[in-house]
Amino acid sequence: MMKKMDPKVKALWVADLIEHRDKQCYGALHCQDRFCPLGRLVEVMNFDKWTNAAVPYRYKLQKSGEMIALPKKLRKQVGLSKEAQRHIVLMNDTGRMPFPQIAEWIEENL
Repeated sequence: MMKKMDPKVKALWVADLIEHRDKQCYGALHCQDRFCPLGRLVEVMNFDKWTNAAVPYRYKLQKSGEMIALPKKLRKQVGLSKEAQRHIVLMNDTGRMPFPQIAEWIEENL
């Protein structure tokens, strides 16, 4: 069983994923005008600003330089385990699951 995350954050994140269902990207937190589910969490939490990465059309977090995973500080702040983060990345990048399906998994498991 995975650690439960902050219920208020979870509700905001799930709603955001459903609202932005047509703005999904893969392999990065943020590319062009699209995001992966973890990138949407950065946006929901207003955690950091985005800056251009060395890879074309990709962005990284200004403070941590992260492009693919959440900074540990944000994961701890919202109560998202490393295991849950890994599962979400696999659903998005490998499984190509749409945001509403990922949101449903988040709601049921976190």
